[in-house]
Amino acid sequence: IQINPRNSLYHNNLGATLKNLGRLDEAIASYQKALDIYPDYPEAYNNLGNAFKSKGDLEASVANYKKSLEINPNYAEAYNNMGNAYKNHGKFEEAVACYEKSLEINPKYAEAYYNMGGALKFQNRLPDSVEAYKKAIEINPRYAEAYNNLGVTYKFLGKAEASAESYKKAIEINPKHAEAYNNLGIAMNNLGKTGEAIRYYSKAMEFKANYAEAHN
Repeated sequence: IQINPRNSLYHNNLGATLKNLGRLDEAIASYQKALDIYPDYPEAYNNLGNAFKSKGDLEASVANYKKSLEINPNYAEAYNNMGNAYKNHGKFEEAVACYEKSLEINPKYAEAYYNMGGALKFQNRLPDSVEAYKKAIEINPRYAEAYNNLGVTYKFLGKAEASAESYKKAIEINPKHAEAYNNLGIAMNNLGKTGEAIRYYSKAMEFKANYAEAHN
């Protein structure tokens, strides 16, 4: 930046680094500097939206995602991120609408299907949630988090066997997935397999020593 302070890309990249360090106010200042230099920079608006999302500022985050989409109406990631902002604030209908727009632009966007699965689950649209997670997995068969959350949705549907199988797939992909071990322990307990449940709870605590749910 000292070499070329008028390079918007440098300021955008600095903002991303600062955000990753949790220095959100400094990240916001860097993204705004990038936009001062280059006002038609959709990625900088998207990143600015993400920083405000991390601060819990729904209004500012959505405003910046919308600015990003004014410049690039086919920016699938901006729709996905805006959906996450709405979901974080319990606005699930708006979130689902954003994910649907994202998937219209990019039908192979596994993360958008995954996020939509979560929003649909919160709306108690459980069969739709299952289908969204399955689509995410179809696109990305190594999506451990999608398998884990698919298992949770099956649990809410009372499908203990299907739930357990989904957790096992998550663990197969990520053998250190503490949450999936804990969820599998719950599923085994519900199936009356106490010995297996204890084994999986122990694995959860092995990978996440302070896993409170597994201790209970």
